[in-house]
Amino acid sequence: MNPRLKRPLLAVVVSGALLAGGGLAATPASADPGVTHTLPPEAVSLLDEPTPDPTPTGDPEPTATPVPEPTDTTVPEPTDTTVPEPTQTTDPVPTATTDPVPDPVPDPADTTAPAGTFSLNAAALWIGQSVSLTQGAVTDDTSSPEQVTRVAAWGDGTSTTLAPGTATYAHRYTANGKFTVTVTYLDAAGNSSTKTSAVTVTTPGAFAFSKTTVWWHEPITVTFSKVPNGTTKIVFDQGDGWVSELTGKNQSTRIYYLARKNGGGIKGTITPRATFHNKYGASSAIVMGKITVKPDTWRPTTTIKKPKNSNRIKSWKYATGTAKDKGAGVYRVAVYASRLTGNKFYCYSANNTWKRVTTDAQADKYCVPHYVKTKKGAWSLRLKGVAKGTLWVDAATQDIAGNWGKYTTVKVKITRS
Repeated sequence: MNPRLKRPLLAVVVSGALLAGGGLAATPASADPGVTHTLPPEAVSLLDEPTPDPTPTGDPEPTATPVPEPTDTTVPEPTDTTVPEPTQTTDPVPTATTDPVPDPVPDPADTTAPAGTFSLNAAALWIGQSVSLTQGAVTDDTSSPEQVTRVAAWGDGTSTTLAPGTATYAHRYTANGKFTVTVTYLDAAGNSSTKTSAVTVTTPGAFAFSKTTVWWHEPITVTFSKVPNGTTKIVFDQGDGWVSELTGKNQSTRIYYLARKNGGGIKGTITPRATFHNKYGASSAIVMGKITVKPDTWRPTTTIKKPKNSNRIKSWKYATGTAKDKGAGVYRVAVYASRLTGNKFYCYSANNTWKRVTTDAQADKYCVPHYVKTKKGAWSLRLKGVAKGTLWVDAATQDIAGNWGKYTTVKVKITRS
């Protein structure tokens, strides 16, 4: 038997052979059912005998057809036929549709600036006075007048927003110079224009003092010059609380310093001021200068000269003497004269006549001082109608500061004419 056929044949025998009565029955899958095919004994013996070496022969033995191995008929695992749970479905929400809004058509660009006008009440003012601005018409091609913003720049670093409903605005200038007033007009589209007008501010007047350092009550002459035309009045504040009103023209006036109007003596620097007035109102209070006031506490002294022949009437045509002061200077000398003739008492009255005095009321009326001025430190009083008897002359000096010295008295007996 061909060795190459031994294992296939054996496989056929093992797989499908049925041993019966010393014979091997095979039922190939292709055989008809119920038909038994019996192998001859020689074929059976061949299964147990060893395969001899092949002997060369003339004709080769027919080759046995191998029986194919049976096909694996493993039954596949059953497929899972579980019906899946149905998936929950919802009806779709319909999408809302809107008609498209067309883009707005832009208005043509506004490039035209607004136009406006204004006027000033004056082109020239004094320091401290106010200019008056009056608004005029405001127009624009698209914005209403109320929509146009107006700002006035006064030229001195300040500005004011002008309301459309307010016709007039005032602005006060506190410095000299030429100022350009500019009003800017701005519409809703941002276009702007400007209008301008100028005003010149000056300080009126010029001032001079006869003295700038004085004692109490020492007189000073103040001169006002370069007073502008149109000045209606000048208010003069001396700086001590005393204020006077002067006419609006060049002039001089005399003043002095002693005590403040509200009380207390003056000492140190005083600042007089002047305020000018015209149809545009009042200027600022203009500083005229500085005055130094020195206090005077010295009391003046007085002497009465006794004539050589003091007992004679003709020696007393005048009462004379001297007056001195260390401070502000002598202002005046007060001189009293009285006499006793027999038992009658007389006073030298204000009208330079001798009046007899018998009562206190008469003394108050007739016994009065005669104020005389000094010249180079000397004073004199004319005495009319001196008669024999006892004569009294009393004198005291007042200085410019208002200080009074002590009274000095000379008493003489006149016995001769």
